[in-house]
Amino acid sequence: LEMARKACQVRRPDGKFTSVKVGLNSGPVCAGVISTSAPRFSIFGDTVNVASRMASNAELCEQGSVKVQMTEATAASMSEKMREFLEYCSYDLRPRDGQIDVKGKGMMQTYVISQKAR
Repeated sequence: LEMARKACQVRRPDGKFTSVKVGLNSGPVCAGVISTSAPRFSIFGDTVNVASRMASNAELCEQGSVKVQMTEATAASMSEKMREFLEYCSYDLRPRDGQIDVKGKGMMQTYVISQKAR
């Protein structure tokens, strides 16, 4: 959350602030090193694809306002301690208004972490 907040405070060469979209999902992934000429570590699978869709459909984080969209399953898996930590750091976890149409998955209820109004 802090990394996304800081990234949105960086100005681009045109003077505008950087915009960031963040999406989370939980589940199994496949991982490994790809290529021998320029090896790089990669993760892939349905969990990664859905996380990418969460980011694609997320609201923009702009000028330090953090918004992270996640699947309902990820929100449900958050421990009470994590929810208390979010509260302590002045963040809200709430359902997004209405469902969103996620490519390849259909309609999904998602949740958003956002900063509380000060």
